[in-house]
Amino acid sequence: MNDLYSETADSLIEIYTDERIAEFLLNNAIDYEDYLSAREEVKALGLDPDAIKALTPVPSPNSGRGVTKP
Repeated sequence: MNDLYSETADSLIEIYTDERIAEFLLNNAIDYEDYLSAREEVKALGLDPDAIKALTPVPSPNSGRGVTKP
């Protein structure tokens, strides 16, 4: 096995920017209420949620709680 590859793979670390964290928060909302909460978290990071590239959920027409992402 290639020792250089093993050592390099073990030391790789990804550091997320605030924008990337905001994207994760918005995209991982499980329902519309959760999405609204995520927007508040993004604002707490000092970012505009509307400026983050993320899918925007809409309330489910059936229950009002689910999420459909266009």
